[in-house]
Amino acid sequence: MGLVKIAGAMPQYPGRKSLEGLLRPLVAPAGRVYAGHKIQRLLGYWVLWHAMGGREGLLKARMVSRGGEWNQRSEFRAVFGVEVEDFMPEVAARLARRGAA
Repeated sequence: MGLVKIAGAMPQYPGRKSLEGLLRPLVAPAGRVYAGHKIQRLLGYWVLWHAMGGREGLLKARMVSRGGEWNQRSEFRAVFGVEVEDFMPEVAARLARRGAA
């Protein structure tokens, strides 16, 4: 469920707009920085995954531990809603052809 949908599902209560107005300037910048960093990191994982020939290539090159790869793969699926091998397949195929795989 997206953040906007979650916010829409929250009950309306007296003072909600005032509280949102007070908290938004504090929370929004941190959220943008955190979200931007997370997406950048996960896209880097996606590029490496395809350029190195998938999970086994990453592990063989010792670029990531087994647990680290599993964590990043799970996080990638949670954020993008697809498996790493199914995300932007046409671009991924070009990465694989030009990578070390």
